Parts: sequence; C-alpha cells; structure tokens
Amino acid sequence: MARPLGIVFSLFLATLANAVDPVSPEPIDPKRPKGVQVRFREAGPIQDSNILLTFEAVNHDETPAPIHAYKGAVFDPKTKTGQLSPLYSVEFRKNGKWEKHPLGWCGTGAALVPIPVKGVGSFTVWAPKDGWEAIKVAVSVAPGQDKKGQQGPVWSKEVFRANFERTKL
Repeated sequence: MARPLGIVFSLFLATLANAVDPVSPEPIDPKRPKGVQVRFREAGPIQDSNILLTFEAVNHDETPAPIHAYKGAVFDPKTKTGQLSPLYSVEFRKNGKWEKHPLGWCGTGAALVPIPVKGVGSFTVWAPKDGWEAIKVAVSVAPGQDKKGQQGPVWSKEVFRANFERTKL
C-alpha cells in the first residue's frame, strides 16, 4: 500500500515543482493560463542615454506558439529557455498618455519562430533612459498549424520607470 501512495506523492511534488517559476520577478498571470504571455524580467545597464530592458515571451500552451521573429532563436531542449529576436512593438506612457514608439523592422530573415511547449524566450529592448513614465512591449503571435488559437499582438503589463530609479541603475 505504501508504493502507490509514494507514486502519488512523487507526482504531486513534480506538479508543484513545475508550477513554480523561479526565473522572473513578475509572476505568471493566473488570468492568462493559456497562450503566450509577455512579461518584464529585468533592467540592465545604461549605455549613453538608453537603458536595456529584458522581457520574456512565455508559452503556456501544449503546442508550440509561433511568433513573428528573426530566425536563429535558440532554445535549450532540457530547460526550454532561450533567446528570441521578435519583431516587437513598444508603447511609452508620457504625461499620462500612451504613445506608440516608431520601430522599423526589416523583413529579411523574419519568419514564424515557435516558442516550445511551456518554453520561455527572452529578448531585449533598448529604451530611452528618461522622458517616460511606463513602457509596454508586445510580440505578434501567429495562429498555430490548426489556424486556431491565440493570434495578434500580446502586450506585457506596464513597467514603471520609477521602479528603475529605486534600483539606482
């Protein structure tokens, strides 16, 4: 009788371990358990008058999630983590209003790049050091092979500039 109980306990521990995300300070949004989620990970160094921000695209689905990106994404098969170069969009909140940040992407080398099942792909965004209150970043998700599911831009939550001032970048 102890053996089946041990198996159940082992399955419980494995499920619990997979539910925890130790990589990112922003928790997985419980309101978005399916599809792709874009989340802020960290602020990096300031170079000249710009700051390097790292975001992650997380695939919560049971199938790979294709996003519009440049080819060359690399994912570790064991951890399903990797680097992406998505064709992202950016909006800054300035004086209380959201403004699109103009970006021009070249189509050469662009493709539908799949984020693995339960995978996490990080990417960086350069932002001006000053002149904004908050930032949002989106990646464009394409429908899967079945032509169903999530598609279009998926936006991160807003990330406040004031948070970086507290970290004394």
